Amino acid sequence: RRAGVFAGGCVLDALAAGVAAVPGEATGADPLELVSGLLDVSLITVTDGADGEPRVSMLETIRDYALERLQEAGDLDDAGRRHARHYAGVAERADEQMRGSGPAHLAALDWLEAEHDNLRAALAWSLGTTAADPAPPDRERAAIGRRLVQALAYFWYRHGYAAEGRRWLERAVDLAAEDGGAPLAQLAHWLGVLLQQQGEPQTSVRLLERSLAIWRDLGDRDQQARELNSLGITHHYLGDPDGARALLEDSAAIAREVGSDMRLAAALTNLGQLESDEGNFDRATDVLQEALAIDRRQGDMLGVALDQQSLAGVSLRADMSDYVASCGDPELLATTLELSAAAEAQLNEGLRAARRVGAAEAIREKTGIPLKQADLLERFLAPARAAIAREEWDAELAAGRALSQQQAATLLGSSAPPGTMRSGDPQPDAELDMGGS
Repeated sequence: RRAGVFAGGCVLDALAAGVAAVPGEATGADPLELVSGLLDVSLITVTDGADGEPRVSMLETIRDYALERLQEAGDLDDAGRRHARHYAGVAERADEQMRGSGPAHLAALDWLEAEHDNLRAALAWSLGTTAADPAPPDRERAAIGRRLVQALAYFWYRHGYAAEGRRWLERAVDLAAEDGGAPLAQLAHWLGVLLQQQGEPQTSVRLLERSLAIWRDLGDRDQQARELNSLGITHHYLGDPDGARALLEDSAAIAREVGSDMRLAAALTNLGQLESDEGNFDRATDVLQEALAIDRRQGDMLGVALDQQSLAGVSLRADMSDYVASCGDPELLATTLELSAAAEAQLNEGLRAARRVGAAEAIREKTGIPLKQADLLERFLAPARAAIAREEWDAELAAGRALSQQQAATLLGSSAPPGTMRSGDPQPDAELDMGGS
């Protein structure tokens, strides 16, 4: 009956420690004895797991029957509680390993993938989302659910489970809203991060600001630095460079104050990428070089890789901007601006596109060189223009038209925000995962 709470099978340790071994009951003392007895009567199967450890499984029809008997015996809640507690503890240890490097990181990832069905079952029980038990969970169950969600958030974010993680986090945030405090701040942070990853930066900002307000009330400066960094990233994605710059500079200042090199390097990397996107290549180089020095000192290989990647991008953008501006060919500059505008429009960066088009129009009017494929450019610009308020489009167009050729050339060093920005949390080594947040 008790083994029925496992979804997708389990290893022997989980069967013994998590559910089957009830204190004071001799029947649960030896997991091998338990398994052999069930195997003898064909109620379970035993296979080798990915790590070579024996894995116990049940046919779904047998598991359904076991759960029915468990409920009839009045033990379903107790078994579910011990199952969820066990997986919360193991998930927390796996989360720590995921932030490390080498074999430990990979082993944790393998375990999380292998136990995903059990983790989902534990989440459903603890957060009160099962069809058999739809009532809101009690405080203890909800607390176990928060542990699970916080332990799994990084895994969901880094390994392609953003949509699923969002659903669990939304439920956990709802349950934690009344209590508030640090647990709610942590949950709101991760929900904001996943929403940003899913292309909903406006909603992400509200959650991250909610988290930041809590950390300020609690006086936690380290967490404030992390939240300001995340907000800076999100404002960068929203096309608000001034707001992003202020947030990232605040994050860096607090990181210096509390002596956190990890948070300082993350804020500097993101600030360098922002300055590069805005065409401020000298400042981008300075802050990225500082981030690189910190990451090398800490031995953060992913940080080093991202800093070097960003510095290479600065060099490429600066060279392109300098050449187009210095070669003295206004038609080349106008055409390059128009191609850049088309690319920005495709990336839903309509305001950036409008400014580039305005700059190109001014150059063509001044030199008397018409655009030969106006219809082709319009096919790219029309959807972007339709998605933006007319006055905003016109304002950016006018701003572009007011630029000198030299100023217009600097727009070519600016592009839509990249996908390799850094969170302020520990990261695994670069050779294992090159993503960023």
